[in-house]
Amino acid sequence: MPRRPTYRRYIQLAEFRFRLTRFLQFSEGAARECGISSLQYVALLHVRAFDAACGMSIGELAGRMLASHQATAALVQRCEVLDLLHKRRSRQDARRVELRLTPRGRFLLERLATRHLRELKRLDAVIHSAAVTRT
Repeated sequence: MPRRPTYRRYIQLAEFRFRLTRFLQFSEGAARECGISSLQYVALLHVRAFDAACGMSIGELAGRMLASHQATAALVQRCEVLDLLHKRRSRQDARRVELRLTPRGRFLLERLATRHLRELKRLDAVIHSAAVTRT
């Protein structure tokens, strides 16, 4: 049977949730400042991080975003309207539709990812410090 958490562990968990919530709020604000939603940023991030050789399908993106295929297809459509993503038929399998970043999508993603990595680095130091001093 697992041991019950100590009071210090509750403090660590609470601090982690607080920092995670702050990071997500930061992320939403940063995306909004760039003129896109946080879901659009996450979609761009997943498409960019996917194996570039074969592209990502809407179904694969839905799996990564833990969303339905229909909701993800609607999100992709909104991204297409904003010239962030485009769809194309696979060269290997004509039944498969691949998602690719547009130049504008790449530019916005790079800008946002740079800001997010800076924020993560700052938060990492805070979380590490909290974990070390409260264990």
